[in-house]
Amino acid sequence: MKTRKQYFGQSMVELVMAISIFAIIGSSIMVLVLDAFNMEREGKEDTQALSFAEEGIEAMRAVRDRAWNKLRFPQGQISINGGAWAYNNNPSPETIGRFNRAITVSDVCRDINGNQVSCPGLYAAAHTKKVTTAVSWTQISGAVRSVQQTMFLTNWDAVAWKENIKTDFDDGVLFNNTVSTTTIGDGSGAVILVTQ
Repeated sequence: MKTRKQYFGQSMVELVMAISIFAIIGSSIMVLVLDAFNMEREGKEDTQALSFAEEGIEAMRAVRDRAWNKLRFPQGQISINGGAWAYNNNPSPETIGRFNRAITVSDVCRDINGNQVSCPGLYAAAHTKKVTTAVSWTQISGAVRSVQQTMFLTNWDAVAWKENIKTDFDDGVLFNNTVSTTTIGDGSGAVILVTQ
């Protein structure tokens, strides 16, 4: 009888240990499966957000191709108007389901040699704009994520870059308000006045 009780107690310890090991392995597998599902969902969200950002860039390219002067708003939203993309003056981000898309159009500034510099530079290029589309969303975990696409658009279709009103020349630099015999063109039609 004594021997049977020892075996019974030893079997009970083995059973408890086996259940504990199974529980640890099972919970580890469950955590891995849940992480895989979360990563798949986050990957889908990233892909969807990136497609919304790329759609914004492509829409702005279509707006540029139809009418360069429509890129005049610093922030706006895109919409389809009459079967074509339109850029509307609305500074609020556009809500698409769980996603918010913000489109900004900014000047491209250049230095005296025509190199791109941070604004404000010597002048803003009249026929180049920087378009940024940012898409943000809140994940189920509460973390805020975002993706961004940036593109430089040029007015490649311009036949003549005519600037004939005063505001067209306001991006030039005046030194002592005198005209010298030396003038430097800045590429946008502005005249830079310098002293000798």
